[in-house]
Amino acid sequence: MPAEGRASAVALVASVLVAAAAASASGSAAGASPPQSFRGVVPSTLAGQSQAPAGRLDYHGGPVMRTNTTYSIYWAPAGFSYQSGYDSAIDKYLRDVAAASGSLSNVYSISAQYSDSSGPIAYRSTFAGSFHDTTPYPASGCDDSPYASVCLTDAQLQAELVSFTAANHLPVNGTTLYFLFTPLDVGSCFDSGSSQCSYRQFCATTATRAR
Repeated sequence: MPAEGRASAVALVASVLVAAAAASASGSAAGASPPQSFRGVVPSTLAGQSQAPAGRLDYHGGPVMRTNTTYSIYWAPAGFSYQSGYDSAIDKYLRDVAAASGSLSNVYSISAQYSDSSGPIAYRSTFAGSFHDTTPYPASGCDDSPYASVCLTDAQLQAELVSFTAANHLPVNGTTLYFLFTPLDVGSCFDSGSSQCSYRQFCATTATRAR
């Protein structure tokens, strides 16, 4: 699986994002073991609806990502490309988030108000770098037309991330966060039924993978 290591950084919002993340929450219940596979898309049931503030999140005993190490992966095989400066701007953002760890200068500082059984969550992020994945896309497993000519299901995105991290010997654990970006003309759907898709119902997918 070809990969080009990158130390630079990115610009616009990606059409698909696969992130290994866990929900933060408050309380003191005992924590659970980390999930063992990518969890994939979390479909929205409240799209377009305004919600009143509901206060702090409740902790339900699940795994919490107390700190994070982030990687960006840009999946664009031959014939696909990103706008100029796209990857460098996104990587800069992730690098800046890491550089500001522990400060009160951005929204990530509020994570410290939540806790699990071992204490408050820390705003401590490390940007570990980026990669370009040039593996050809599989045959479209869904239909996100007319917005994209290639459509990848949540399962296809998960499979590529599993394959790429293994081939490049990247860490997979409860504190490593992967962002998988695809270029324009590549969409994604929750499943082959294409009922919930990027450009229409969501702009990103979230996933958690830990050993």
